[in-house]
Amino acid sequence: MSKFHMTGHNDGDDDSVSRSSVFMAEYPVILPDLNDMDITSFDFPYLDELLSYAHARWLQQCSGLEWISALDTAVFTPMGTRVEPGQADEELRLLIKQVLESGKLQRSAPDSRCCAAALPVLSRHHGELFAVLVFTSRAGGALPEPELLETTALHFRSCFYQQFEYQLLPTALKKRNSSDREAKLRSTMFQIARNMHDKIDVDAVLDEVFCSIENLFSNVRLTLFLSHDHRSSNPRVKQLLLHQGEDNICLRAFIKGALVASWNLDEENSGQAADRTVIEFGIPLRGKQGIYGVFLMELPVNYKYPEQEELDLITMLADTAGTAFENAKLLEQSNMLNHELRLINVLAQRLNRSLRLNDIFTFAVQELINVFSAEHCCIVQLNEDNNCFEVMGCTLEHSKGSMFPVNYGFSSLLYTTGEPIILADYMERAPAISVFMEDTLSRSLMGVPLTINGKVKGAILLTHREPHYFSYENYKLLQMFTPHIGIAIMNASLHAQVKQLANTDMVTGLHNRRYLNAKIMDDQKNDVCGSLILLDIDHFKKINDTYGHLKGDSVLEHVSRVIRAAVRERDICARWGGEEIAVYMPAAGIQQAVQYAELIRTRVSAEIEPAVTVSCGIAAWSREDEDISIENLFNKADMALYRAKARGRNRVVTE
Repeated sequence: MSKFHMTGHNDGDDDSVSRSSVFMAEYPVILPDLNDMDITSFDFPYLDELLSYAHARWLQQCSGLEWISALDTAVFTPMGTRVEPGQADEELRLLIKQVLESGKLQRSAPDSRCCAAALPVLSRHHGELFAVLVFTSRAGGALPEPELLETTALHFRSCFYQQFEYQLLPTALKKRNSSDREAKLRSTMFQIARNMHDKIDVDAVLDEVFCSIENLFSNVRLTLFLSHDHRSSNPRVKQLLLHQGEDNICLRAFIKGALVASWNLDEENSGQAADRTVIEFGIPLRGKQGIYGVFLMELPVNYKYPEQEELDLITMLADTAGTAFENAKLLEQSNMLNHELRLINVLAQRLNRSLRLNDIFTFAVQELINVFSAEHCCIVQLNEDNNCFEVMGCTLEHSKGSMFPVNYGFSSLLYTTGEPIILADYMERAPAISVFMEDTLSRSLMGVPLTINGKVKGAILLTHREPHYFSYENYKLLQMFTPHIGIAIMNASLHAQVKQLANTDMVTGLHNRRYLNAKIMDDQKNDVCGSLILLDIDHFKKINDTYGHLKGDSVLEHVSRVIRAAVRERDICARWGGEEIAVYMPAAGIQQAVQYAELIRTRVSAEIEPAVTVSCGIAAWSREDEDISIENLFNKADMALYRAKARGRNRVVTE
């Protein structure tokens, strides 16, 4: 059929389109069999808009398919032009040309710069090619199998014919029985109200509102501007900007709380006669507790102003929608509060399962990402020793452990003010410079100070690349989460301090004997070898007798520092008892232990004041030994130490 048939036609001139043809669609009609109707080559020059709408609808229906979201898609006409804005490179144009000539699926060559596939879309009855669907992978990724692509093309064709058939409905719905109008209207309004109030989801209510108004009032363009924070997948639901001028019809209807009408020039035909006007109505979405938004309904060009009964119908429908919307919103808020309480309870339980700081920071980052559907999270803590912020948990692995000044970025802002922040768009308004925001290409931000014992000790940052992503409910929920994370961090820190005190010798700062035994026992179960150095400060009693015990403790502490500096970072230094110190070296042979022992002996004799020396006994174990035990290892090292002392001290002796 031609464009004339596809878009519908009038039996007379424009004035013959009566008011009743725009309103009241649900009446007895004679409908053609839409499945028997199809497009032909005569329609191809007029399909651009229909193809574009079908493409958008198809993408919306495929939003849950990850493999489609990972590809770039485009639709081309039989003339090889793209229906959406954009250009195709030379390789893609050649691929489309091959499809138009062969009528079959074509894929790019293996050595091509881009990985693409083009599929023909054929009419359902005559098999004429009326569109080309193109898939292009990003960053050189692979494309799915041809069978999956062809199935997807059939789905696109289905979306196209749904819209095509929808375009035919205005012509089919023009014929009805006017004598049943009033009775049918009451029945329809009752059904609409029941359908709306049956919905318990806010988005479902809005979809029902749009569907009901479109069924009752054909040929109108409808948009809903909501005054409160609500994210909807429906593209016709937008935010009502309260800072617009007073002449804005939606703002006037919102303030007045009643229907407001306006006449505007037809912008699409502004070059034609000046009397081509569009009638606009601002219809408030009212509930019992307030006004939640405004419907903007635009009637066709030169449509006669509706009668009062029709205006009453519009208002009645909007009020019904407002009540249903309010009920669904209240239920959503109630469910959200219950959900938030459960989340807080679960989060607190899981945080308290572990007393390891790294586990808590890792878990907190993962949970915050999951709960708020954020893309990135960063938790920083104040390092009081260095007076800077340290990144303790982050979705960017390379940022973990990094430090930055306390007067930098959003962490500084949270630390200084102690107040949480929510940022709609970092690109438009940035109260602070942030490397984290720039590295992640984020535009939306939520940040809260991390408070421990009533003092700000860090900050939590959540980001997303989309502007205006986080809602006020997210902002409040994050503030409720943060104290539980702070308590878990405080408990883990206290536990770590207590554990450190329990495993540390107070005089030398080294580990104690119990800690050393546990580490050696664990190492002998999992490793293949290791060495133990036992050191004894020669004539230490003489130092105590000559200089006093305080000086003796100072010498012991100084010797401990020299030992720690001389050995490897992974080696375990512990005070064995009195003036004896043990150094366990995992995965080290006896010759390697001798080298480190000689280094310790040399440095002690050169660096300690008053001058002291040490004697060293070394023992080693390996997986081939018959008797692998802590007792055997220490007995052999102790015997070697005894021989070192017997041979004159200040020397290293092996088992």
